[in-house]
Amino acid sequence: MRGPQDELVEKQTFSGKGQAGIMSLKLPNVALVSSPNANNNYHWYLSVICNQSDRADDVVVEGLLQPVTLESNLVRELETASLEERINLYQSYDLWHERLDTLAKMKRSQPQNTQLAQKLAALLESVQLDPTIGQKPLLETEMLSLSH
Repeated sequence: MRGPQDELVEKQTFSGKGQAGIMSLKLPNVALVSSPNANNNYHWYLSVICNQSDRADDVVVEGLLQPVTLESNLVRELETASLEERINLYQSYDLWHERLDTLAKMKRSQPQNTQLAQKLAALLESVQLDPTIGQKPLLETEMLSLSH
């Protein structure tokens, strides 16, 4: 991840253990990106290394991260909300990534719940992603290295 001045904020290496599926990656040092400033976007990149000896085969995706400050009433509501209520709150405040994370956690704990699968598919489709992605296994990841 690179900061507002294109400085390297954090670099991590993960292993998916050779499995195909959806990986959840967390930023362990969120203090660097949590201070809200409307002008501070962070650029993230993810490279999937398919062939260690020929990096030309890497698959690379990227995006922007913009920290936001949650309203105090939303913070209070989230503290006591069930996971289902959190999804609705995140939707009301247009917090897409948080909705995705919560739905994925729920799907991991209830893999046979077809209603959750439908909600996940609809959420993916809402941002022009293939809704069948949500049917893939949710994988655990292992952090191999971290540098700042």
